[in-house]
Amino acid sequence: MPLGKMFDEKVVVNGIVALLATGGSTNHTMHLVAMARAAGIII
Repeated sequence: MPLGKMFDEKVVVNGIVALLATGGSTNHTMHLVAMARAAGIII
């Protein structure tokens, strides 16, 4: 299955929540938002 078909708004939000819940870097969060924007997903 192509990545574009697996990458949707729910996946992005879950990734951001998991990253922040585990004490991840805010820099990674900014990159996830940029990837979502590139995929046409508005958070």
